[in-house]
Amino acid sequence: TTQKMSVPHVVFATGNSSKPRIPKFPGTFHGITLHSSQYAGGRAYAGKHVVVIGSNNSGWDISQDAWEQGAASVTMIQRSPSMVVSTSSVLE
Repeated sequence: TTQKMSVPHVVFATGNSSKPRIPKFPGTFHGITLHSSQYAGGRAYAGKHVVVIGSNNSGWDISQDAWEQGAASVTMIQRSPSMVVSTSSVLE
């Protein structure tokens, strides 16, 4: 069926960095580097130490998934602070 909608706004949520960009860091790194668009799940990182650079929604989702799938540790690096609240405090 066809439905007609009249909305005040349309949001194209393609992301700020819809083109994958992996920065170069000085020194030598022998681990895996990938963009969030290439992340296929945390199971492959079970028992490993994971570093997530960036704290947009994908960064938080990947951090949680890696931890839940058994990563030995997850460290998130971000430019500015974030506010973290529990679901219950928002829904009350």
